[in-house]
Amino acid sequence: AALLNFPEVTSLLLDAEADPNIPDDLHNFPIHIAASKNHAQILDILFQGGLKTNTQFASTVNYRLQADPRQLDGKKKSIVTLAKEKGHVELAEDLKKAMSRCMIM
Repeated sequence: AALLNFPEVTSLLLDAEADPNIPDDLHNFPIHIAASKNHAQILDILFQGGLKTNTQFASTVNYRLQADPRQLDGKKKSIVTLAKEKGHVELAEDLKKAMSRCMIM
């Protein structure tokens, strides 16, 4: 769902208690895939609500995360690094700000 940018499916999976902290076969987590693909709406869902800026990403102060943004992908890269490497500079900055304000569930 994160790879193909299917927000409705992402929401359904989380509602069905799917664990977003389980990596795929290449050790990539949904949050990393969404960051590398600039899928801000998927990140919004994974970060659970209220996340609206120019990239539709986080500016609120204490929201709770479904996915752990501290996880590294299979190549030991963070979501901020992946977003920057793919040229999603604004998203990377929003991610960095959001991570400094959030609480992990």
